[in-house]
Formats: sequence, C-alpha cells, structure tokens
Amino acid sequence: MADLNGSLFDCALGITAPGTSAVSTTVLSNDTIYVLKESVALASLTAGWDGSTDAWGNTTHLNTLYDSVTSPHALGSTTGMVYWGNGSNQVIDGAGSGVAWSTAGFIPKDNNATSATGTNQFGNDYFYRYNRHNLFPLAGGTWTTAAALAFSAGASAPTGRSTATSRRPVPRPISSKGVCPRGSAGVN
Repeated sequence: MADLNGSLFDCALGITAPGTSAVSTTVLSNDTIYVLKESVALASLTAGWDGSTDAWGNTTHLNTLYDSVTSPHALGSTTGMVYWGNGSNQVIDGAGSGVAWSTAGFIPKDNNATSATGTNQFGNDYFYRYNRHNLFPLAGGTWTTAAALAFSAGASAPTGRSTATSRRPVPRPISSKGVCPRGSAGVN
C-alpha cells in the first residue's frame, strides 16, 4: 500500500471532455472523451480553462492537446454503476498503443468487462459511468474510501461531500477555478 498524497484525492489528468465554460458541468449522453495526445507532455498542462496550455477548454481548444475518441466502455450513453470484472472476460486491454492503451486501468476494456457484481480479482470495485463537461479522473483517497487499495474516487457533484465511491478513477468536473477542487467531493 502506498500513500499517494497523505490520504487526499489527486487529479489524474489526461482524460477529459470539452465544456462550454469553465463552470459548465452539463451531463453528456455520449461516450466521446478526449485523451491527451502522446506528443503532449502532461507536465506542460496548466490549471486554467481554454488557454493555450490549459488542461480544460472548449472543443476547439481540446483538439490541439487531446485526441477525441469513443470510450471503449459506455460512459454517457449508459450511466450508473457497474462492477469491474465479468466472469473470465478480459477487463483491462493489453494493447500497447491507441485508445485502449491510453485508457487502460481507468476505463474497462469494453462493456463485457463489467457486470452487476464484479469479481474478487478486482476487489468487487465499481465503475461509475458518467460523462460531463470538464471532467477528469480522481485517484487516491482516504483510508475509508480506499479500503486499503491503491485507487478510490468520488462520483457525485463537484460541491459537497461524495456520496458514492469507486476504487478506480472516475470522471469528475473541474471547479469554477479550473483546478482540482480541494475540499469538495471528499477532496481535502
């Protein structure tokens, strides 16, 4: 067990969806996500919205830093909670490049990789399917949310405490300041 950041959630940048403003949290009913281009250094991203190096922005801006792709697992066309693992089906894609490589460990391989109960191999952890403007995954968490596992994340609105948790990163909207929202949804 590693202490990622003193029991705090961490922003796990690299996957997002465009917004119409820095504070837009509109729910999307599609499976389109934006994955950081391999040619863009994660360290070059800044915390604002729609500036030339900002991690978040509108579609035109994101197309300069990210590749628009269809999620390998439903995120917005079908919503709600499913569990990692489905019998003997492969859960994490073993691809060495492309969308499957970019989303491995964050998004299940496909819709056959999850089920209503999950498998012990993945700790019966769940994946919350939710696509919205200005999203990003959260990783880490407190002992109570991480349950001695490496990943945990909240899945409720950007304000207030999280009412749902997942032990894998899930999409989250940015704060109105364009940064990882400390003090909200379980983020301290």
